[in-house]
Amino acid sequence: MKIYLITYDYKGSADNYSGLFTKLKKFTGWWHYLKNSWLVKTDKNANQIMEYLESELDNDINLLIVEVGKDYQGWLSEKAWKWIDRNIDEE
Repeated sequence: MKIYLITYDYKGSADNYSGLFTKLKKFTGWWHYLKNSWLVKTDKNANQIMEYLESELDNDINLLIVEVGKDYQGWLSEKAWKWIDRNIDEE
């Protein structure tokens, strides 16, 4: 399975995107420690992920889906790093 970063920016209320958040939580594995960013574990490719999420999107949201590689760095909690290290290293 691969890990994808799904990041977005929207106008208005998060309540408008509850369906999007529900769908993101249905992936095999998911991580959501940063506002407006998710890591998801899936067999789908970026196009398939977009097709899966598309019904929950509107013109007030921008969304980017990018496959995550093994070269990563940042400033996160230990719990976040454990999830990332465990899931990305499985590839």
